[in-house]
Amino acid sequence: MKKLFAFISFAALLFAACSKEEVSPVETQEPITPATYTFTLKANVDNPEETKTAYAGDKTFSWSAGDQISVLFHNGDDNKFFTLTTTGTGASASFSGEVTVGYTIGASDGEHIKWALFPANANHTYTAGEANPISFYVPPVTDFTSLGHFSANIPMQAQGDGDNSFSFKHIAGCYKFTFTNMDVSKVKFVVEHVGSTTYRMSGPMPVYDAGGGEYYLRNEGGSGTKVISFIRNVDEGTATFYVPFRSWAGFKPKITLINMDEGANYGYTLLETTAKVDKLTDANLSRLTVIPSLAVSGTGRMFYPGIGINWNSVTNVSEKSEGIVLKGTADQNYLYLLMEVDKDNLLTDPEKAKANKLGLYLGNEASTSTDWKWSSTLNEHNGYTYHSESFYLTNGGAPSFYNANTTLIKEAYSADLGTKYAYEMKLSRSEGDYSFLSSAAEHTAHVACVIFNNYAEGASDYSSYLVAPTRGVASMFEVALPGPALSPVSLELHFTEATGEVTNPERGMMSYSKFDFTGGTIPSVTNIPVNYTGESLAFMLFYMTDYMNKDLDDAALNFIRAEFDKVRAAKMKAVVRFAYDEEHEANQQHEATPTQLLKHVDQVADILTDNADILYLVQGGWLGTYGEWYYKTNNNGESVSGYTDYYLYTVDGSTVSDLNNNHKNLLDKALTVVPSPIQIGLRTPTYKRYYLSPGDIAHWDAISSWGTGAVDRLAFYNDGFRGSTSDVGTFNSDNDRNMWYSQGNRLICGGEMSYKSQSAFDALSDDLKDCDQSIAELKRQHFSYLHYSTSNQFMAKWISEGRLEDLKQALGYRLVLGDVGFDYESLASGETVSYSIKIKNTGCAPVVYPRPFKLMLLHNVGDPTVLVDNLGDIRDIAPDGSFSTLSGSFDLPVAVSAGDKLAIWMPDNAAGLQATPAYSIRLANSDVTWDSGYNVIHTF
Repeated sequence: MKKLFAFISFAALLFAACSKEEVSPVETQEPITPATYTFTLKANVDNPEETKTAYAGDKTFSWSAGDQISVLFHNGDDNKFFTLTTTGTGASASFSGEVTVGYTIGASDGEHIKWALFPANANHTYTAGEANPISFYVPPVTDFTSLGHFSANIPMQAQGDGDNSFSFKHIAGCYKFTFTNMDVSKVKFVVEHVGSTTYRMSGPMPVYDAGGGEYYLRNEGGSGTKVISFIRNVDEGTATFYVPFRSWAGFKPKITLINMDEGANYGYTLLETTAKVDKLTDANLSRLTVIPSLAVSGTGRMFYPGIGINWNSVTNVSEKSEGIVLKGTADQNYLYLLMEVDKDNLLTDPEKAKANKLGLYLGNEASTSTDWKWSSTLNEHNGYTYHSESFYLTNGGAPSFYNANTTLIKEAYSADLGTKYAYEMKLSRSEGDYSFLSSAAEHTAHVACVIFNNYAEGASDYSSYLVAPTRGVASMFEVALPGPALSPVSLELHFTEATGEVTNPERGMMSYSKFDFTGGTIPSVTNIPVNYTGESLAFMLFYMTDYMNKDLDDAALNFIRAEFDKVRAAKMKAVVRFAYDEEHEANQQHEATPTQLLKHVDQVADILTDNADILYLVQGGWLGTYGEWYYKTNNNGESVSGYTDYYLYTVDGSTVSDLNNNHKNLLDKALTVVPSPIQIGLRTPTYKRYYLSPGDIAHWDAISSWGTGAVDRLAFYNDGFRGSTSDVGTFNSDNDRNMWYSQGNRLICGGEMSYKSQSAFDALSDDLKDCDQSIAELKRQHFSYLHYSTSNQFMAKWISEGRLEDLKQALGYRLVLGDVGFDYESLASGETVSYSIKIKNTGCAPVVYPRPFKLMLLHNVGDPTVLVDNLGDIRDIAPDGSFSTLSGSFDLPVAVSAGDKLAIWMPDNAAGLQATPAYSIRLANSDVTWDSGYNVIHTF
């Protein structure tokens, strides 16, 4: 990417990427709000016998007050959906809403076809000239607790007539799921298509024209995802969900029901299974397909009843069992056991009150390798102490306990899981004959169980038995028993900042890979280079030269996708730019025509969506040499024959006129195609002002909160850093510089040093080449990343001066702990602990994207335990070097044992990356232990 920029003075390039013209600030003025007018239309249904928005008992259609539809309007070639709302009910209703003056109902192409879509959504789009121009957006998450009514939510479309009357038809079918027997007040229902087909559940999907006025939603197309979820309140233990879907066959839904009640059990899974569904065909496309109701047992603590153990996180499972799955865990006071038994292995004769007898065996850790046995009289066996208890599990098929030893078993519960029964027990460690389970010291319990079938009370006959673990193995099932709880001692911890660089995701030095699609060949270099240890970012620059005048083919798309796979394999994140040309001859074409260019953006949409979790930044790209929106065709002296001046614009005072809005159209497309909240980098601040307010490009506002709108996602990159007093045209005015300095506190900012010839570098002032002054400017510009290249004269100079470590340390965020304190009376289960954590950011920039920020207990039993689910918004720790104090309290979910560890965990926001330590943030402290993605701050 070496650049030697020429001096160009065209007025039309006044705010181009590398212009060197200085522009004085212009007086700002308030933007003018466009005028609107009220538009009203009539909406009805094609077949009132079919259910649409409200599932009535007679399956007839009814609009409900508050229903909204999206209606297509156009202003010249600009197509836009506006939202209309009804206050009516019934099979037909009037819808009204405000429409911007200048927009007329209908599409810009053809015969101005009038489209309307239900449900309304701001992300519905219409692309003129396409065979299937409508992209219908199905939200990935819908919270129905805030809506006036629970709509069936089946996608519909309608086309209006000359009187603006719209007759709606289904474009998808619908599955109805009902859950009963729940004692929670709010749930989240997640449906994931896990079949081998590529059917989508949510996101943008095309509406396919089947001919004859028939349309349907193409779940198998578009750039959507295979997951959809809904949140709603539970009514008298029941919740019903309507899941829109359109396919002929192959839909295989994995369903998960999650407790959304605030409190200790928030987020626990109530039910997880794969549903059996009947396929939707053309015959029942508009119909409701009902899934048999699913009963949910429990109180929001996984599948199980009242003890409160998250059994899905317990990894201690008997691997040698015959018909029984046995799990175990423990704390200082209790041993907890879970048995899952297939119903087919139990007798369910309603005439037998006690058809299945359970023998439970508990022993100490003095066992030898002798086979374990069961006997009510053998309490000592080769020095091995154990006790047995007998009671019954079932009564005519109903899961229940009989004759349980209430001295040993403090609580006992059972649950019907459909094909299995679950039995959960809470056993005392200190009472009666079971004091060998005592918490006086850390040790191990040995457990076994046997279920006898057809066992009559008082008799000895049985037909078969189930055993866990398998009889004859060397030992019983082992469960670790923690030692005594620690004495009550408050903690005061003090931490020191580390020296030197601490590698972290989404920041730091960055090498780049350039891929040239030229000469009719796919690039042969397919690697993501790492030029020094510790890079977390990979810059991929794709020059699509061969495709400037044609669509991308499968070979190109597959190559791009493979490069993303390499970034993922390297556990890095990607900064991506697409361009067509890295030369800037005056008579050379430098980019595709607008139609072709936007088609290319659409073609890479799926790749960007599929890799959203490893996308860090997408740079504006596509236009001009290097994709930097500068040396554009016909903007640089001589003209290219036959090529229209598509990308010319003019500046009159503070107003920009852009022919055909082609710069704006590209950013409109990019903001749609690049998955939110991923930011899009622009080469200069002026481009952003032009996009947001072309009538007043001198105006801008500080960004005072985190969001996902255009102002929050349009970031900056500076590829001329220190190349001149204006960073080679990056800042054409004080307005530019002030905007960057201010908005950079919530945007991704970065780039590369200016590339200069040796003579041009020598001619620069000493101030520009001074490392300390340059680091200070990096901080003002909030640089999170910097292109690493030893061939760059600036970089080479600073490396020779031994300053590379200082540069690396300054970039991006650098989170440092100070004093940390915990106050408590004891560390027993249920005790309240207060905390105070001081943390600061000594880097250039904030953490830009949201991510979990949790206080964890790395406990000796089971998986890591969350103590504080959200310490705060990690993005709000400003890069000003001052301490922020995070304080609050929590109740210990388990008793703390010797060897347990306190840790701060800051994993990636994407669930699929959270188990990979490379994507977790590491604190820049010399006395904090980095342990598989956790920042361990104390070991008890």
